[in-house]
Amino acid sequence: MDPPIFSAFVAIPICLFALLYIAISSALSLDLLSGYLFRPLSSSGKIQNMQISNSTLQSLLRSYLREAKVYCGETLHSFRAGLAVTLAFSGSQLGDIMEHVGWRHTPTASHYLKVARFYVPEVLQGYYLVTTLLSKP
Repeated sequence: MDPPIFSAFVAIPICLFALLYIAISSALSLDLLSGYLFRPLSSSGKIQNMQISNSTLQSLLRSYLREAKVYCGETLHSFRAGLAVTLAFSGSQLGDIMEHVGWRHTPTASHYLKVARFYVPEVLQGYYLVTTLLSKP
């Protein structure tokens, strides 16, 4: 029998952040097979078994990005769409992307992934080269 972390990872093979979240949740004895993935904290700091609100998540995202001095108006929706495009660029299959992002209909995925039609490996490699060089101290 596989350890719980490995079993959960097999179900989500395309996201390393999910693996980290699963590992942390396991260390905190949170059952991710039932209940909510993201859960709020009580005023005493205990993890509650209830859904965290969209507005709370949006507020947290905004504050984290501002603290990192990289906030440019991003939203949870833009992160979701950006994740899907990134997965498409990385070679993930459409069905895997749809399952990971939570899309049930191919036309929805096609709408968000239409940018992938313009994927030119040389351009993307140049982009990564330039951003890597610019980000070095």
